[in-house]
Amino acid sequence: MRDYITSVRAQAEENGIDVPWAISVDWQMGRSICEIRLPRQGWWVQINDSATLRALEALTPTTAGLTERLQLLTSGFLTGDDRDLTTL
Repeated sequence: MRDYITSVRAQAEENGIDVPWAISVDWQMGRSICEIRLPRQGWWVQINDSATLRALEALTPTTAGLTERLQLLTSGFLTGDDRDLTTL
């Protein structure tokens, strides 16, 4: 096994590429793609769907701070950079 690793390192260096194991495990794990499993129902909504917008618009008058800021709720407000608004 040691000979194999030595050979792989030597070939990588000869080809001008990073040798295997040169990148730390912490760096790799921080950029890994992780798979998660969520319930099939009840979690996700399509934010720009008309039914979602209608449901959120119905909540606007009852949510403190929203009525003063919105005249018409659009998907632009929901996906915009104004985190104060989108988290109300």
